[in-house]
Amino acid sequence: MTNNNYCESLQNFLTQQNWELYAYQQSFLNNLNNKKFNQFLICSETGTGKTFTTFLPIILDKFNNNDTKLIYVAPIKALINDLLNNLRELSSKLKINLDV
Repeated sequence: MTNNNYCESLQNFLTQQNWELYAYQQSFLNNLNNKKFNQFLICSETGTGKTFTTFLPIILDKFNNNDTKLIYVAPIKALINDLLNNLRELSSKLKINLDV
């Protein structure tokens, strides 16, 4: 990651996971950090981290001890169960409390 505005804990996590953000994710975080927009539409191909991107503001707020909320709706219960398991694993690795 090339932008030093991202939370150091998130940078460390991405490095440990050997993950690299896509250009749209970096742009999203830059715009979020600059408070340029207050609404976002995330469109990208399958398997490019849209769901992870959706939760980045929540994760960053948790690092700053903010109590941000997100309502996430999915068409199938299996998707929600998968998301729940991924978020629990992510919050454990990041050592933050995500109430899901």
